[in-house]
Amino acid sequence: MNRTVLVFIISLSVAGCGKHLSQLTAVDDCITNNPEFIPATVPTTDNYSLVIHENASLDLFQNGDELVPQIENGNKLVFEYLYKKSVNPMMVDAGYTEHILFEIDALSKSFLLSGSALEAAKAMYGNLCFCIDAGYYPIKSGCIKGKKSGKNSWEIEMNIKAFGNTREFSKMLSEKFVIVK
Repeated sequence: MNRTVLVFIISLSVAGCGKHLSQLTAVDDCITNNPEFIPATVPTTDNYSLVIHENASLDLFQNGDELVPQIENGNKLVFEYLYKKSVNPMMVDAGYTEHILFEIDALSKSFLLSGSALEAAKAMYGNLCFCIDAGYYPIKSGCIKGKKSGKNSWEIEMNIKAFGNTREFSKMLSEKFVIVK
């Protein structure tokens, strides 16, 4: 009887450890099989840039109270999404720019960034305008997924959130990014 109980306890312990380890190594994929992932369509009427910088790194600098990203020479791939809203030139302070940046290892063929991996990738969201919460904010929630699709291109999907002082910024996107030479 004691031997049966001991075998049962050991079996539970091993099964529990296996579950615990898989939870620790699992990456949160908020895109695949997510019915709420509906990527925005990139309009052709506005100025979009979806580029990858080779031999680069993303450095973050403190400028007063703001954290500002800057693309520098390095050994990574830096992905840059830049959207500039077309505005009436007669309107003062009507411009708006959305800027998303992150870096990955240059040897990667695919990746999934979520949780602490977003911080390690220096993922940043920029809300650049003459408005409340203008500036750059770390992407704290969601995920970014990428797969190399050609010699100079990657398919990128993102479902992300960054938090300003008074509002939340979010972006769902599924687009091809191209390496700039």
